[in-house]
Amino acid sequence: MLARSQAVLAAALALTLALGIAGCAKDAAEPAPSQKPAVEKPAVVLEPLEDQQRYVEILAAGIDLSYSLEPDSGTAVVEANVENYGALRWTDDAGHSIVVTHRYVPSEPEQWHYIDEGVTETGVTENVPKPELRAQWQALADAIVAATNAEPPATELYAWTSNSGVATASYTTGGVLDDGNLVFNFGAGGKLGRASLTIPVP
Repeated sequence: MLARSQAVLAAALALTLALGIAGCAKDAAEPAPSQKPAVEKPAVVLEPLEDQQRYVEILAAGIDLSYSLEPDSGTAVVEANVENYGALRWTDDAGHSIVVTHRYVPSEPEQWHYIDEGVTETGVTENVPKPELRAQWQALADAIVAATNAEPPATELYAWTSNSGVATASYTTGGVLDDGNLVFNFGAGGKLGRASLTIPVP
């Protein structure tokens, strides 16, 4: 009787072991479910700005003064194109990144900004810059006025600089404003960090 029970137990163990081995073999034979590749969302491409050439002309004036470059030296991409506001970013292989923005809300002053993200402005000493430098800034002011709806001429109110090249200059447009509505800020080395133009409501 004992021998028979042992035989039954041995047979049950053998069957369990056989089924386990078969299951392992089946698992090993079945490939693991493949991971689906991540789907990259396409970059959103905005429509060209209605007055995009104006942005490009402001950009061209700034990068010519700072880097002696032209817009086709880099890539311009529309960053914002919504009602009453637009932004154009220009970058090149040297790491320059410039943004030109335009705000034009009805019945409010029109605003243009040129911002070079690589230029830091740290303040100035009130020294009058050399005539040739002021002539360069005047040409820049004239170019920005010509590229926008601002009324010429651009008339210098003041210009200050420091030995490091950090500077600021202020101009009026149309000759009718008491406060400068076109202001330049330059970082070390005389690179244009920011140009801000506010065009009064007609």
